[in-house]
Amino acid sequence: VPMPTYADGKFGTAIYLQGVGSIVRWVDKNKTDSPMGFLTTDGKGKPFTTGIWFKMEDTKPVAHILLRRDGGARKGWRIALVRADSKDNETEGNSWKLRMEYGDFKGDPGSQAVTEAFADGGWHHIGVSVAPDESAEKAGDELSNITAVYWLDGQLFDTVHFRTKEVVIEQGSHSIVVGDASTGILDDAFITSGVHTFKK
Repeated sequence: VPMPTYADGKFGTAIYLQGVGSIVRWVDKNKTDSPMGFLTTDGKGKPFTTGIWFKMEDTKPVAHILLRRDGGARKGWRIALVRADSKDNETEGNSWKLRMEYGDFKGDPGSQAVTEAFADGGWHHIGVSVAPDESAEKAGDELSNITAVYWLDGQLFDTVHFRTKEVVIEQGSHSIVVGDASTGILDDAFITSGVHTFKK
């Protein structure tokens, strides 16, 4: 597996990743050394906003996993770019969807909107806010209603509603992973509580 290396970033130095297994991971061992403050909460049923800069180098992968929060099988979330125009790793692809996989989701949490922006090999910012609907009554399947709002380069890209079991991440099992299947340069990842908008 190629090891991550440093590269010129959008802001100073960034991380260059080269496909599956090439990752950078932060583990939240205690509240004092967490690189991202939102890791110190359990994340259960709480709104949050996350984002990252990405400069795509390879347009052949079916998906680039940009950022994920682990907490056990189906207990975390991840944001990715997913090919909209092909299901193989052999041909070039110009069309991409944004996708937030959150917990044990049902339906398609990905954007319906499609972009070709990443094919230009330049820097692009992906932002997502996730808001569980705390007021809605749960059905017998105990699924929660989720609203995911996608932003691309500071502009509203798409809003998606789906259902999922609540994300429950136990204290002490937090970790943030940048990359894994991404081929390109990633910079300035963040996670914060609450729902926020982005500016171009």
